[in-house]
Amino acid sequence: MSSAGLFSLLLMNVSKASFIALTNFSFFRKQMSMM
Repeated sequence: MSSAGLFSLLLMNVSKASFIALTNFSFFRKQMSMM
């Protein structure tokens, strides 16, 4: 596998993980404000 393909795959995983973390964080904030 080329380094460019590997890098793009890594970038995709990182962006996906950060997106999931962001949605989880906003959901957590909503739960906290409700309490």
